[in-house]
Amino acid sequence: MTASPPATSLTLSLTTLSGTGLLAFAGFFVALRVLFFPLADPIVDEAYYWLYSQHLELGFLDHPPLVAWLNWLGTHLLGNTAAGMRLGAIGCGLITLTYVYRLAREVGGGHQLALAAVLLGCALPGFFLSGFLMTPDAPLVAAWSAGLFYLHRALVRDDARAWLGIGLAMGIGLLAKYPIVLLAGGAAGFVLTDPAARRWLGRPQPYFAVLLALMLFSPVLAWNQQHDWASFAFQGSRRLQENYEFSTHLLVAHVLLLLFPTGALAAWGLLSRPDWRAEAVPDSRSRRFLLWAAGVPFSVFFFFSLFNYAHFHWTGPAYLALLPLLAMTLLPPSGADDPLRRWLYRAWRPSLLLLAGIYATTAVYIVFGLPGVPYPTHNVGYLAWREATAAVHALEQQVERDTGQRPLVAGMSKWSIAAGLAFYDTDGRRDNITSRNIVGRTGAMFEYWFDDPSDGRRPVLLIDFERKDLEDPSVTASLVEVGPIQEQTLSWRGQVIRHLYYRIAAGYRPQSVRRVP
Repeated sequence: MTASPPATSLTLSLTTLSGTGLLAFAGFFVALRVLFFPLADPIVDEAYYWLYSQHLELGFLDHPPLVAWLNWLGTHLLGNTAAGMRLGAIGCGLITLTYVYRLAREVGGGHQLALAAVLLGCALPGFFLSGFLMTPDAPLVAAWSAGLFYLHRALVRDDARAWLGIGLAMGIGLLAKYPIVLLAGGAAGFVLTDPAARRWLGRPQPYFAVLLALMLFSPVLAWNQQHDWASFAFQGSRRLQENYEFSTHLLVAHVLLLLFPTGALAAWGLLSRPDWRAEAVPDSRSRRFLLWAAGVPFSVFFFFSLFNYAHFHWTGPAYLALLPLLAMTLLPPSGADDPLRRWLYRAWRPSLLLLAGIYATTAVYIVFGLPGVPYPTHNVGYLAWREATAAVHALEQQVERDTGQRPLVAGMSKWSIAAGLAFYDTDGRRDNITSRNIVGRTGAMFEYWFDDPSDGRRPVLLIDFERKDLEDPSVTASLVEVGPIQEQTLSWRGQVIRHLYYRIAAGYRPQSVRRVP
């Protein structure tokens, strides 16, 4: 009779991830992105940034222009499709994984630890989404990962040639999203506390890198100079002047979401246990560099959360510097008797399987549906846009028949409804779609894009998926002869998915429109 294997051996066999296993896991997460990026309909955030590419400029109110340029390139190659829109995001995700691998090797990790870091860069929710959805975070994360690698090469390995990579990465990052400056803040903290790195302050290469980054960033500077520095005000002083809102508890929830609970617990273990950090990254200067690179951005958002709302995805790029450290917890403990370390090692495999299952099931649910699983009927802003735009198009035609004029269509949210209606517009004639700027409220870039020569003598069709915004006093104050609120029920795949509310007005008051020439 064959003896049963010891329990410890059985546990290791179920949890050990070899180099091949790490690579296979990573490949599965990449394959999910590649399989579903042309199948899943774009979300309204992506539709809004796609509209950037239809109004190409050197800058935009909300963000710098790189997301628009990537959208333009992708859609010119693959058409105005989900695949064309997301092609840039898929490319940015692959760039990120390349630099994650290189950084993990650079800080002293072996091939297996680098593969583990790549796996986390594929699997953790924050990085999975940034490598799939075409938002400004996709190029930001790619540029941030490159910047981390080259900053480490320059500041820790004393490689003068790396400053060219730093200048390119920071300049491209600034074209993607302004928070890339926080990576520079982390690097500055390391320089000020590291005598060897401080020697770079007396050399020309860092100043060349700054000049190169500013040259790449110059289109955004030019746009802002022409528009009263509107984008800098929007992202800077305006946010600081918003109403007080304590959100630190939500920031903690965002960490759990972006890193998954296993990753968040591993991060806490690494930050509280110096011996873990030393095992993951033996070189003390490399460890301090990674901690500065992660700590400064996170600290800024932590401070911000004390008096304002820090959006869930903001801290995501900061965790890139932690990936070589977190990766160590996927590998077998080297004789450690720390119960948390052993638990993390056992927990990662089921955690990764669970994440893979969540992503795959969610993608199939959204794209194809799941038998017996209904769709939600409330707050479903990312579903059934084709049905919604078909209903709005029918209302447009009705108004045009009744008045003899093609109406303006105004989505009564800041930008999301108008963006969704524009991307999915049934007849492709989206030049009549605007936002709530028509009633004097903020409408983001729709304030810049509004262009109607009728001087208010044109019917307006107001659209919303909630009644309350259509009841706002600004509606009757800004429009002429406003009709009652009416409702339609929208169905999708055999079930009611949302309610469409609308009002029709005979015209609008030009002086009430919030518009930037």
